[in-house]
Amino acid sequence: MKNHLTHTFETSVGKLEYYDLGTGPAVVLLHGFPDSPTTFSYLVDALIDNGYRCIVPFMPGYGQSSLPFNNQGLLKGPEASMLGIGKMLNEFLGIHLAGESLQLVGHDWGSMVAQMLVALNDDKPHANYQIDSAVFYAVPPIAAFAKNIGFKQLYRSRYMAYFQGFGVAKKIRSKNLAYISELWLRWSPWNPEELAQQAQLKKTLQTLKTGQCLENGMAYYRCLLNPFYILRSSSLFQQVSLLFKKRNVPCLLLTGEKDACIGADMFNGSEECYPNPGTRLEVMKNLGHFAHLENPEKVNAIITDFLRLNKPQKQHFRASH
Repeated sequence: MKNHLTHTFETSVGKLEYYDLGTGPAVVLLHGFPDSPTTFSYLVDALIDNGYRCIVPFMPGYGQSSLPFNNQGLLKGPEASMLGIGKMLNEFLGIHLAGESLQLVGHDWGSMVAQMLVALNDDKPHANYQIDSAVFYAVPPIAAFAKNIGFKQLYRSRYMAYFQGFGVAKKIRSKNLAYISELWLRWSPWNPEELAQQAQLKKTLQTLKTGQCLENGMAYYRCLLNPFYILRSSSLFQQVSLLFKKRNVPCLLLTGEKDACIGADMFNGSEECYPNPGTRLEVMKNLGHFAHLENPEKVNAIITDFLRLNKPQKQHFRASH
């Protein structure tokens, strides 16, 4: 992916930068934090070799992608709620992939936004595009997360509380983003020497150092937990109602056994959130949060096999109006 040019698309709430690679049925891949689109390089190569077209955006707030501008309510301005991010991407897909069936792959925050996209698409019978299946990787369905959360996961998620503090981004920048490297080391079972060889970490640090990317990435967590940010974001009630409703969409719920960011135990009962015969949970032994970088061949095979089994019968469909 590093040698390919990106494209930009102007939505009604801001600009989106993305890669569009390969030909065939579309797969949309959404990255998380702290990360960047090139985290999917191995997977994209495997998908292209299997006859897929890969759409890989810089998530809003990263690269040239702007955070969506919320022009409703008293407090107007950029926001990073799941609903706001989801609506921005939903608009992009509705135009860029109009009349097409697609499959989703979301990792970390990308998983949460992918869940929102499935909900928005499922609730709109006359949508311009159709989601046929999804991979929710490293973060479980929100309803399962809420049901399973306990002290162990609260401790794992302590970084989220840290991101709420005043001046935290400035402090992280002052130490050359060492805290970001610490999170990567903590969340996957690699040692410091192995992590030092991870080219994607270097790309991530470079991305986060650019402009307000670090601050924008942290804003996702503030819109999730901070009352001030929640109140100025898109409707909390609508967001919750969309994400807690069961959806009849085949999903691969994928997690690493040794993920120290969001534990594999948080996926317990997650299949019930997507009651479809094609839905399944897979816990990858001895792998962590960045399993797709720890063992690319294994993760590529798991995801590619699932997408193949749930491949759209037709690449194009006629949207009803």
